[in-house]
Amino acid sequence: VREVDSIITGRADFIVTLMWWNLTMIVFNMLPAFPMDGGRVLRAFLAMRMDYAKATRWAATVGRVMALVFVWYAIFVVTHPMLIVIAFFVWVGAGDEAAAAEQKVLLDGVLARDAMIVDFRRLDPDDTSGTVAQIILQGWQTGFPVLFDGALVGIVTWQDVISGLNVGHTVAVNSFMRHPVPSCLPGDSLESALEKLRDSGLPLLPVVEDGRLLGLVTPENTVEFIQIRRALEGKLTK
Repeated sequence: VREVDSIITGRADFIVTLMWWNLTMIVFNMLPAFPMDGGRVLRAFLAMRMDYAKATRWAATVGRVMALVFVWYAIFVVTHPMLIVIAFFVWVGAGDEAAAAEQKVLLDGVLARDAMIVDFRRLDPDDTSGTVAQIILQGWQTGFPVLFDGALVGIVTWQDVISGLNVGHTVAVNSFMRHPVPSCLPGDSLESALEKLRDSGLPLLPVVEDGRLLGLVTPENTVEFIQIRRALEGKLTK
């Protein structure tokens, strides 16, 4: 009987502990700080009174203040290093959320044609790995579209070139290029193009219309585009 009572008591204690743990996690998740849901609730509330980007910046600021409070509490009250780790993730999450919101606003209405690169090197399927390696060393590109009779037939990254060089300096591009090639239209939104670029895992996304290669969307050029647009908008608001 005592053993049965001990088992029942142990299970009851476990259930109570589990309930308290779940309740603690729910309360913690509702703290007004990113990346917790409470931060998004706060942003939604603020967005009813101001624009989305500004609301995100205010919510991110609140989150970072809470991160500092976590650090102070962990050092001077409970001496708990885990709170410092949590504070670090809250601080980083707040910054990432604010940056993502600003990017979303700056890219609103921007098309792929607005931010694509139009001055770039193209490769022929018969070019060799050694030739492409020299192009990489002498220029800025690390990814190349491959064209045959004016049509896009593949993409070569610097990793592909290294693989080709491991076989030999005279290996043809068509033996290590990547295909089929994901692409976008010049009238597609830049956000959708970047999403397609992220999904592909490639360093560039060709912009194609009627079978013609018009340009390339790259993460680096997009960052430069955002920085220039931010600077121009800041100048206009002064």
